[in-house]
Amino acid sequence: MSRHNIFRALSKRSTARWAIASSMLLLLARFPAPAHAVLPCTTPLFGLGPVDPVHGFPQYYQDSTGLALQPCLDLVCDPALPVPDPTLPVSFPNNFPDEFFYSRVINTMTVGTMKVIYVAALEGSFANGVVVAGDQVVFARLRFRILGATPNATYTFTHPYGVDVVQADGVGFVNSTTDVGIVPIGLLPTAFQLAIGGRVGPFMTAVAPPPPAGLVGNPAANQTVTGSACNQNFVRVEGPGFPVGGQQNNLFSTIIGKIAHICGNGVLDLGEQCDDGNLVAGDCCSPLCTAEPLGQPCGPPDVCVNNACDGAGTCAFVNFTVAPCTDRNVCTVADTCTLGACVGAPNTCDDANVCTTDFCTPPAVGCGHLNNALACNDGNG
Repeated sequence: MSRHNIFRALSKRSTARWAIASSMLLLLARFPAPAHAVLPCTTPLFGLGPVDPVHGFPQYYQDSTGLALQPCLDLVCDPALPVPDPTLPVSFPNNFPDEFFYSRVINTMTVGTMKVIYVAALEGSFANGVVVAGDQVVFARLRFRILGATPNATYTFTHPYGVDVVQADGVGFVNSTTDVGIVPIGLLPTAFQLAIGGRVGPFMTAVAPPPPAGLVGNPAANQTVTGSACNQNFVRVEGPGFPVGGQQNNLFSTIIGKIAHICGNGVLDLGEQCDDGNLVAGDCCSPLCTAEPLGQPCGPPDVCVNNACDGAGTCAFVNFTVAPCTDRNVCTVADTCTLGACVGAPNTCDDANVCTTDFCTPPAVGCGHLNNALACNDGNG
């Protein structure tokens, strides 16, 4: 069975059957296995980005290493993305998937007649499986499944995010899924924060073969990974039917994650010294979101004001000057900087002739002299 069909049979379509009630204000664990013991190995996600005004989901989630992943909303990132019409661009709400991933890794094993499926994901979806504004949810998922296990037996999963001990049911099916954060944003304004408490951090990234540009892994290849907080970059299962010491697999068949380039978005994220909303150099915050040197001149050229970088990514005022300047007005003279402004004395345009009336036309025409009929003395007795 293909990766697409396996996941849809065991995971993806389950979201269409969700029913949301007020009790979902609590973190929801779906299909809890009896006697599920946990030894976690995870570093919680650091945070999330602003909500996208188009589709209503966070623009990215960021882990403790500074890696930020955006919604995977194209068929390159996820060839199985359930877009209603894959021949058309993704658009909200008419051609938008009812679920997608920020991050997902899958590890599968076959041991005799047993089939093991492990899933770790950060997923976006809708509370009732239908694309409706206000029903957006983001949740962290850990899933442990064994088909064909020994009935009522106990199994131990050692995986990138810890050690989980789960139990098979009476027919030999291990089915343990824990989802954290399944609360629609329309019901709880801070609901998108809940997924941060799930056990999916740091994000897994492919090592070999290396991931395609812009992605953290290949959605359709076996690959080794890195990222586990306790260096458990594998899945090992121990229990009845498995070899002594367990069966281990360090190849993950599916890795989904699209890197979000967050420097320059105006949000101070983990790993950034500053973020002024652009990727321009010389404004005290570099194109790499590092602070430019303390005292470096900055800001628009102004002879009347001295500005300099504060060493924390901001262009700050230093002092006013009293330097000569020009206010670009020919009707003023002796222009001098005063409290940050260029100020000049009025130009009288005096031609020392009592028989003319002097005037000035600002800003560029300048002095003029009109003949007048005033009484005067020519000095001739």
